[in-house]
Amino acid sequence: MAEMELFSAEQVLLASALLEALAAFGLEASQGLMDSMQSSNENYNLFETLTREVPLTTLMVRNIPKKLTQKQFMSEADFAVFLNYIDFLYLPTDISSGRNLGYAFINFQSPELASLFKDSFHKQHIFPGNKTALTVSYALIQGLSANVDNIKSNASVHRIRNPDYLPLIRCGGPAHSDLLAWHRC
Repeated sequence: MAEMELFSAEQVLLASALLEALAAFGLEASQGLMDSMQSSNENYNLFETLTREVPLTTLMVRNIPKKLTQKQFMSEADFAVFLNYIDFLYLPTDISSGRNLGYAFINFQSPELASLFKDSFHKQHIFPGNKTALTVSYALIQGLSANVDNIKSNASVHRIRNPDYLPLIRCGGPAHSDLLAWHRC
């Protein structure tokens, strides 16, 4: 590789995992570091290197206005086109305030659809009044089953009582059912 890499693949993977874990607990101070790492490695596709045999179907969407609910996020006109092709969606929400944490995980039924969504929405300003552009990147955890397993093992998700805050999955396979709260499948 002719270009100099500022971080090794292992460092970026470890930092990404740490930042996602921090974000899961509502800690947001990591945004600047993540943006810095991303810009430092623009020409270095970490996920292509680390997941050659794993289809890249799960995206992390950041800079979502915190006032939006999961239903409002899904009904955003620009996103609605993709709804039939999503089999997992989770917009983590602070259950005490009812406000989302500013990021979501979306799994698509194919890598091509995930890539199309990423290309369509990365660095776009689609929410009126939101001055920050969306950041769309590949998530550390990839695929429907891996995301569901992650949710099942996440103790904080099991404490959620409001079904509007739960992750959504498509239970009946591609385009055969609505997205439902994961525990109903």
